Amino acid sequence: MNGQRIAVTGMGRSGIAVARAAAKRGAKVTLYDEKAVETPEQFAQVEALQAHGVEVVTNWHGRFEEPDFELLVTSPGFSRNHPALRDCLAAGVTIWSEIEFAYRISNAPIVAVTGTNGKSTTVAMTWLMANSCADAVLCGNIAGSGYPELTLCEAAEASTEDQILVAEISSFQLEWVDEFSSAVAAITNLASDHLDRHTTVEDYHQAKLRLFANMGEDDTVVANQDAQGFTKILDAIPAGVEVNLIGKKEGSSRFSRENLHLSGFGDVPANDLPWVGSINMINAAMAWELASAALGDDKDPTKMFAALKQFKSLDNRMELLASYQGITIVNNSMCTNPQAVIDNSRDLLGRQILIMGGLTKGADFGPVRDYLAGTDHEVVLFGPRQENGIHEQLQKDWPVKMTLAEAFSEAMQRAKPGDTVMLSPGCSSASPYANFAERGHAFRAIVNDWQDAQKS
Repeated sequence: MNGQRIAVTGMGRSGIAVARAAAKRGAKVTLYDEKAVETPEQFAQVEALQAHGVEVVTNWHGRFEEPDFELLVTSPGFSRNHPALRDCLAAGVTIWSEIEFAYRISNAPIVAVTGTNGKSTTVAMTWLMANSCADAVLCGNIAGSGYPELTLCEAAEASTEDQILVAEISSFQLEWVDEFSSAVAAITNLASDHLDRHTTVEDYHQAKLRLFANMGEDDTVVANQDAQGFTKILDAIPAGVEVNLIGKKEGSSRFSRENLHLSGFGDVPANDLPWVGSINMINAAMAWELASAALGDDKDPTKMFAALKQFKSLDNRMELLASYQGITIVNNSMCTNPQAVIDNSRDLLGRQILIMGGLTKGADFGPVRDYLAGTDHEVVLFGPRQENGIHEQLQKDWPVKMTLAEAFSEAMQRAKPGDTVMLSPGCSSASPYANFAERGHAFRAIVNDWQDAQKS
């Protein structure tokens, strides 16, 4: 990279990491951000970047009419139709995502996991078990998990050959990859999501499937035979790559609601595991095989299982918040698509009051409507009513509240002993919440305040 002119878009954590790593390697780096610098923290970030030789352009107008650089490392927030990317393509500029850049500088092998649902939990479990036997780093697109997290570029920049980088990868990050490859990989499942970004469900799936494109004979893919989209996942694996299958009835590791069979270790009853429900049985089986493949001869099943037993539910993902007079309250703010609403609801026993709402991203909520019709669950919606949005698609006059706090209060009034009240939005975050983590934090505070009020 010495002397190469590189542009980076987005002054977020990953953009800053890319800019600093490229400058360290002698590149002439300019970082562009469309936002103005307003806070002391932002000014400090700019000064730190400039101290590392990075030129910073803020309040940027979002175009590169005449690019004067050879490589652009783009923010995952930029869609493929962003004017700046179109400018670069027209000028013959190479475009990479952060994960492509990180792959090029990493000294450590990468374990990569993507998929529509379950990827964060699978990655966290994989990291816990790999870290019990080796030096593993949790990184990538994972956020708000409650575990120590780095961007993939931060992890790659600091990596050594004896480490293992365990990374969550998003479809957005896979849009601009060229040579990116992982030593061990998995796609948890393929459902429908992000139709506000991808033109079709198939386009979204093809972005995910790029995870396997450059894998070779020394690499391993773990696949769930019972996952949605399994056939498509299997067909995308290049010839010569080792395939390790898991499943309900067959596979190296097997799972059911009552029992988990871990290859090289044995059967484990559900009661001996630190979670409730079958979804984490699937995640654990996949994570076990991912960690086993990454560790190779260094794996120690006893240590790995001890680490798995230390797993705690990730923040905002089926997170048990409280139990009040027989009513269980769950924070599942990470539930951002219709299939996750269905899967997570099915994983719980008993009647439920689901709190849903946000930005639908063009998703089809018909399957949720059909699923609910066969249950006695109730729904409380929050946020403004959207034309042709979730309110209309569910085709039932569920109560609608403007705020999350009002929706929670309504749900608790409807709940009976034995019920579960669960924030399961099925949507990405809408104002006033910037993302799922902020929404989950707000819900946690709402529940805490409500509990305090009950005590007074």
